[in-house]
Parts: sequence; structure tokens; C-alpha cells
Amino acid sequence: MIRVMVSLDLVNAESQRDEFYKLLAAKGWTKLARVDTVWVFDKMGHTEQDERDAMADIARVLTEAAIEFKPTRIDYVAQVGNNIAIERVVEKRFSEYATFNA
Repeated sequence: MIRVMVSLDLVNAESQRDEFYKLLAAKGWTKLARVDTVWVFDKMGHTEQDERDAMADIARVLTEAAIEFKPTRIDYVAQVGNNIAIERVVEKRFSEYATFNA
């Protein structure tokens, strides 16, 4: 089992925060109760490929959310297993939302 923790900031999407959170919960993410915008989820497996898949899952879910809710951007950091934390941004470039290195 791979444990994943994601901390994110929505930029210019306050009015849609509750719906955004519902989408993440529907994808199996759990919001930690006592901190703002920190989410966790588990991914089956334990290989390096499974860890890369977990990172891709984060990018996919947050890109889907950006397409639906249209924030200016979503900044996030993630810790996947024992790997070094990553820092990324989901934003619209060239008319499409995608995930980029921060």
C-alpha cells in the first residue's frame, strides 16, 4: 500500500471550494480535519511504477477538477510513499488545463 498526502491551494475558486472538495472525496481522497487543504489517499501496490502511477493520479484528478471548476490555478505539493515531495501547478496554458512543474 502506498500512502499519499497532498496539500493544495486553490487560486480564485473560493466560491466553489465545497464542490471541489466533494469531487476529491468522490475520487477516494480524505481531507484531514484539523488542517486546511491537506488530503490523503492510499494506492494499492508498492513498486516504483505504482508510486509513479499515484503521482499521475494526483495530476489527473486535479486537472479534471480544474477543468470543471476553472480556478486560476491549483498549486500543490505531494508526498508519495518515501519519495521526495513534489511541487506542481495545474493551470491553463495554451487554452487547456494541465499539470506543470512549479
